[in-house]
Amino acid sequence: MRRTLDAELRDGVRAPSAFAESPGEQAAQALPGHRQSVIEELTLRIAAAPGREVLLMADGDPQAMGPDSGLDLGHFDDRATAFVLTCWDDEARAVARIEEAVRSSAPPVIANVSVLEEHPAQLA
Repeated sequence: MRRTLDAELRDGVRAPSAFAESPGEQAAQALPGHRQSVIEELTLRIAAAPGREVLLMADGDPQAMGPDSGLDLGHFDDRATAFVLTCWDDEARAVARIEEAVRSSAPPVIANVSVLEEHPAQLA
């Protein structure tokens, strides 16, 4: 991944549009499982501390990249106080993502919405 990003940023070589094209199919398939295991370990440690809340910024799509880790939310029901899902994109997709998270997990789901719009003067 580092080589792909460096090539684009330093040399102007466009990165592939499909994630699996950069690290290769095998590494791309291994990444979600590795990410999930690391986050599972961290959340277990945090949840074990008395008085700690775990607000897990996540996305129910295991292939999701970006500020919210793509995880199987059901694996975190026993340690997440709530799931925080970024809803900065298309309204229909954001609502669908929230509905799916509510169906597939026990903890509350918090929608992280942006109040910044293209035209700030039109903010309610």
